[in-house]
Amino acid sequence: IAIPTLNRACYLRVAVESALSQTYGNIEVIVSNNASSDATSTYLDSLIDPRLIVLNQTVLLSMTDNWNVCLAAATGEYFLLLSDDDLLEPDAINELIGGYAKLDGYPVPGLVYCGGCVIDSAGDVTRLLKPSPPREAARDLITAFFEGERDLRFCGVLLRTADLLDKFPATYKVACDAAVWMTIAMRHGTAVYIPKSLIRYRLHPNLSSATHLDVWRSEYRQLLELVLREDERAVCPDPRFAMHLRSVIRRVDRNMIIG
Repeated sequence: IAIPTLNRACYLRVAVESALSQTYGNIEVIVSNNASSDATSTYLDSLIDPRLIVLNQTVLLSMTDNWNVCLAAATGEYFLLLSDDDLLEPDAINELIGGYAKLDGYPVPGLVYCGGCVIDSAGDVTRLLKPSPPREAARDLITAFFEGERDLRFCGVLLRTADLLDKFPATYKVACDAAVWMTIAMRHGTAVYIPKSLIRYRLHPNLSSATHLDVWRSEYRQLLELVLREDERAVCPDPRFAMHLRSVIRRVDRNMIIG
């Protein structure tokens, strides 16, 4: 469980506690303190837990560089990136790892993700995440995501560490996480959904609107081209998928409202 953090000592405490409270026993929790100027260092220095690895950055890194620092330190078979203001329910890792269990007749999924809820700055639940099918082809998942029918949040996505050899790309400002899970999903072909509320995703006021709408539009188009490149590399490319996805993106681009 990787927790990159910057100047969020008040929220970091509950994020770290949720990670260290997992019922799954074989975990490491990596916190990369991105040269924070608040009480983050003092809090992390107070923690004593053999499962905890603290990385203190002396200069401010970009978001993706800090994520990649966490990834480089990870030694586990699976990897989950938990934002410093989000939370995991105690059974989250145990349930997500269970999604990778081999089922006869099904390929190993590219990713396993779960349900959860959105919380506000005070921690109060504002809504539940939309449910998904228990197992879904990557093409269907990605199309539904662009159509707003999949509520996938990266803090609820468990990936195999070996699938992250390409690291987190620095070419995105806001959609780096989506670029990663979409690439991996396309390369493996399927995703598994755990229909349990296992994460609490914190949405701050104006969190989305703080980024200019043109950035979101640009990166949605980048994601489209990424997915189509992966589809072209597939054993059986699907021209109908490409045509449909382009039409979806055009519709999203016209109707996009961030908030």
